[in-house]
Amino acid sequence: MARGIKKSTTQGSSATIQSASAKQPLLTKKKVTIKKTTAVKTNKRGAVLTKAKGMTKGLKSKQKKVNNSANVDQEMKRDLRERSRAMKTERDAAIKEGKDAVHRERAGSATVRKELKEALKREQALIKLIDSRDQALRSFSEKWTKERIAQIQSPTKKRRRRRSNLSPDSAAQ
Repeated sequence: MARGIKKSTTQGSSATIQSASAKQPLLTKKKVTIKKTTAVKTNKRGAVLTKAKGMTKGLKSKQKKVNNSANVDQEMKRDLRERSRAMKTERDAAIKEGKDAVHRERAGSATVRKELKEALKREQALIKLIDSRDQALRSFSEKWTKERIAQIQSPTKKRRRRRSNLSPDSAAQ
């Protein structure tokens, strides 16, 4: 029979094997009882975790290997945790930097917008000033033109002008 851990054997079960000794005839059968072994605790992957009752020396060394691999697994888990923490901090820093960049860009665009609004206000004020000057010049030129036309067309004003232009000496002659 093969050696190893039997997980589901019953106490007192009997098996028959032929005797290989030359003294006994080949047809005689010997009754052998197999002791019950305890169930072995395993982890999720099926590796043995605790020492089972009646373990052989080879299985004990196998158990040590499993325990060593469990230590390695713990180290790997620790390393993985550290790496994931580092990645998380890097990711958080990148996200924060991205948000800061967006904030800076928005602030920059807000200042540009503010400057544009101020420039627009100045431009509108200049346009208003130019329009008011144009209006004043137009009204003045219209008024002056009307007065000039009125002076030319009215005969009384002409006479007054002539009289004012004439000296008293020339009027007596």
